[in-house]
Amino acid sequence: MRATLGKAASQGNACALNRSTVSEAQWINTPAGLDDWLAQLPPNESSAGIDTEFVRESTFYPRLALLQIAVGEAIALIDPLAFDAQALRVWLEAAPRACVLHSASEDIEALRDLLPHGPPHLFDTQIAAAFAGLGAGVGYQRLVSDLLGIDLPKDATRSDWTRRPLSAQQHAYAVQDVLHLHALHELLDTKLRVRGYMEWFAEDCARLLRRADAPADAQPQRSFRSVAHWPDASLARLRALLLWRDCRRAPLGYTAHLAAAR
Repeated sequence: MRATLGKAASQGNACALNRSTVSEAQWINTPAGLDDWLAQLPPNESSAGIDTEFVRESTFYPRLALLQIAVGEAIALIDPLAFDAQALRVWLEAAPRACVLHSASEDIEALRDLLPHGPPHLFDTQIAAAFAGLGAGVGYQRLVSDLLGIDLPKDATRSDWTRRPLSAQQHAYAVQDVLHLHALHELLDTKLRVRGYMEWFAEDCARLLRRADAPADAQPQRSFRSVAHWPDASLARLRALLLWRDCRRAPLGYTAHLAAAR
């Protein structure tokens, strides 16, 4: 791990700091554990760094397997497979604090059951990096390296995040993915304000949230060009099947979902 002068005194100190942070991250798999963790957070924190791990190899929609959140110096790894973390949604929506994510589109999809309208006050660091002149589509690993002088490992990306307990490697990777979001947020926020692009940036984040909150496509079969020549009865059956697929993720029942799509 590389560290620049002023951010860490030496490579050894930077590594020790991150090992300490990893070991102090709290694993939460009960509602009471989440309530206790939220209760001890300082009330005046202006941002929360958020990341997710999910699987979708065998499902149409992503299955949320882990939710990481960093608030100030506190980091929690929340197990959404063990309980419903609605208390976190209430906490996030209770104050105008920024929800800092990197390349948030897939995270927003994975968080849809918990945050149906997306993370409130979204600050997407990938979008911010583009407006700050650092390039379009910059990855988290490169952004942390360029702005903070820290090299992050990426060797746990494709692991099985539904496995319990997590391996030490998975635990460390999950923590690193939120550990630096606060620092990135502060630096990028300053750059955007200096360049006068904060309003444009906010519009792009709002557009991303609007896409996540968009109503279901009433005619999803039209996205399959190869079936355009099918008989009307077959197209109607395909439409019903696709709407049924989408309603499996919707809070409404199938009948209400169909009615809303008409």
